[in-house]
Amino acid sequence: MLAKNQLTLTKDSLALLSIYGSLSLQNGEYFQQNPRLLFRNKINCRNQLKAFWNIENKESMIRHMDWVLQTGYREEYSILHKRFSMMTGPACQTYIDNLVGDSEARYQAGIVYQYLYSVPVAGIAAYDYAFALYAAYAGVAAGYLTENEKNHYASLFVRKIQQEINGPRDYVLGYMIGIQYVQVGADPEYIAKQKIAFTKMITSSKSLLYTVSFWKKSHS
Repeated sequence: MLAKNQLTLTKDSLALLSIYGSLSLQNGEYFQQNPRLLFRNKINCRNQLKAFWNIENKESMIRHMDWVLQTGYREEYSILHKRFSMMTGPACQTYIDNLVGDSEARYQAGIVYQYLYSVPVAGIAAYDYAFALYAAYAGVAAGYLTENEKNHYASLFVRKIQQEINGPRDYVLGYMIGIQYVQVGADPEYIAKQKIAFTKMITSSKSLLYTVSFWKKSHS
């Protein structure tokens, strides 16, 4: 039974990680169908962990994973979303316009307002959890986590996805909005191409997201 549960966890984790493959515009569909290959290069995994989250050893790895479990980016997004939900449209726009001294905060507030009525109930939790799954798998490849530690974190984040996110559409939408919210200053053309890739993940019958064990029934 334990072996079966571990097999299901691995399959679900890799299927959920297929969304990370979309970040590669040249080989996106290849990595979406073969997410395990994202972690075949130790040096690349170390570089990715360092660049995204300043992870460079076991201590910083554990600290990051615990931060995502507790708050991540979803908490600050949720706070601003709740604030805007209680304000009129003009009041929201005035709030954003008044953030003249902080371009990052102004940009992020604009993203929250743009998706005020279309963001999933879970907000951008999908972004936090998907990237945390990536970090867990990359952490093993980089030598910062043991296999057991990776499985521990993977099980926690997969469970959160199951409990908080309604299905592939909300998973992809929350992730897409999270990309725009967190990656301040990203090239608009790059974001536009990302949206196309994300749309394909929802509409394609080949999408691995529809193989996730707890989403299979809702799709069938």
